Amino acid sequence: MKAENKIKAQLMKLRSLFGSAYPLTQAISIFGLFEGTAQLNSDGWFLSPLERDEIVPKAHAEDGWAFPSFTCGYASPTDWLCELGFGSHKLTLSFDTRTGKLTSIVPDDVPSERCWGGRDYEERISLVKRLVR
Repeated sequence: MKAENKIKAQLMKLRSLFGSAYPLTQAISIFGLFEGTAQLNSDGWFLSPLERDEIVPKAHAEDGWAFPSFTCGYASPTDWLCELGFGSHKLTLSFDTRTGKLTSIVPDDVPSERCWGGRDYEERISLVKRLVR
């Protein structure tokens, strides 16, 4: 539980960059570090199992904000993958489930002044690292 709380805390630090961090932490609070697709509908959150063995993290919402869904899962027994971002900008993250440590940061490479401030790919990774400290 300690690692899960650390992961949620790091995700919340990214909320200023990706508002989708907040609903993802809500889903984690309900399901734990889940494997499958967590989706919010008018009746609340529900979890569907993965449709295949390989995890491809994905974040989506209707109209860019409504009824968010997150496909997350394990790349290995201790490596949990998730994605933030409901629009053209995405951020794929990997966490060590034993320690809660952020182990991988993969930002999108779509040019942006608004989301990323025009930063290049390596600067995007540095920005995420600074935010989760």
